[in-house]
Order: sequence, then structure tokens, then C-alpha cells
Amino acid sequence: MEWRGSNPKVEEAKHATLAARLDAISRQVEELVPAAKLEPPRSAVRELIASGATAHALKSRDKAPNFELPDAHGRTFILADRLAQGPVVLVFYRGRWCPYCIAQLEELEKARLRFEGHQATIAAISPQKLQHSGFTAEQHGLRFAVLTDSGNRVARQYGVAWSLPDSLVSHYRGVFVNLENANAAKDWVLPVPATFVIAPDSTIVWSQVDADFRHRAEPAVMLDVVGKLLR
Repeated sequence: MEWRGSNPKVEEAKHATLAARLDAISRQVEELVPAAKLEPPRSAVRELIASGATAHALKSRDKAPNFELPDAHGRTFILADRLAQGPVVLVFYRGRWCPYCIAQLEELEKARLRFEGHQATIAAISPQKLQHSGFTAEQHGLRFAVLTDSGNRVARQYGVAWSLPDSLVSHYRGVFVNLENANAAKDWVLPVPATFVIAPDSTIVWSQVDADFRHRAEPAVMLDVVGKLLR
């Protein structure tokens, strides 16, 4: 993220939808950060879009690979076991340092009981260390599964892992986003923000993968998809 001073809690109180909240964060960043400092992440987004890399992500009708990952409490989350109980909403996010990610996770928590009413499980995945996943869940009151994907192994399986260009690595280092520490990895790889709704038979029934980290799937849309699985 180009600047970490935005306050997701303030935006949460002011905006009814995730999209509106994300737009407010972007406006706040633009007001407070010089345009030159915003160019590296924006340029990286343009490059990622032009590369067509997101076309390699899994899509609707693909089978979701099973995986086992530790959650924020050190317990093992097994996708197949959760699918035996109902649909799974799988969200790949960049990390707790990104206010867009935090806004998304908090909006999902607000909708969690409605998802659970459809027997659906929410699971959020990032490459950050287990300790940071724990901080994320605790500090933002998240009661769904917050998982650590060390080395982006699962992100690669789902086709959403992205190697950051050197210009963006330099930018993040300059604004003290230390991914080498946060992710305990030297490769500077992040997941592209992505959401998959997975039916109990492991079929992906809906997905959104966006090269622009400022855009995220709206919980209301996912709720509608999950609800249709029960009809």
C-alpha cells in the first residue's frame, strides 16, 4: 500500500458498502500523499493489467484445489473438511499493512452471520506470518478463519500469486512496508486480491480476481451467490 495512514474504522462508520468505503480510502490517500509517491503502485497495477496475468487464475467451473493451512489460532484449516459442511468463501488478501484489505475483512465480518445462515464458511488467506494473522484477527475482531499461506503456496495453486516489480519493491521499502519481515520471505510475492465462492462439491461457482488492489468483491454479491446454492 502506498500509504498506511488511512483509518478503516472511520470509513467503516461513514459508508454503507465496501465499494464506497474503498473509494473513500482512495480519496483520503490522494488528498494526503503527493502524486509522485502514488505513481509506483499505480504503474504496477497498469503493468499487471497489461500482462494479462490474472487470466491464469482459477475460474467458475474449475475445481478448487484442497489445502491445509494454519489459522490465526494455530489450528489447521482443511478446505475439504469445511466443504463437507457447506460452501466456502475464499478471500486472498495482501496483508494487515494494507487498509484496503482491512476494510474488506471488516466488511466480511459484518456479514459473517448472514454467511453462516447459509452454512457458508469465510476463510481469508495472506502470506503474512502466523503472528501477523493473529494480530489481524484480534485487532479487527474477525471471527472467521484468518489463514497463513507461507510462500504463497495456495495462492500459486489458485493462480493469483504475483511477483512485485522492482520499482514497487523499492517503493514499499521507501514507505516502510517490510514484506520480507511480515511474510518471512525474500521473494516479494503477494496474492492479487481475489475471492472464490466454492460449492460443497469443490466446484468454483463464482470468482473475482482484480489486478487493481483498490477493488474488492462486495459481500452482498457473494451472499447472493451463496444463497442460490441452497435453492
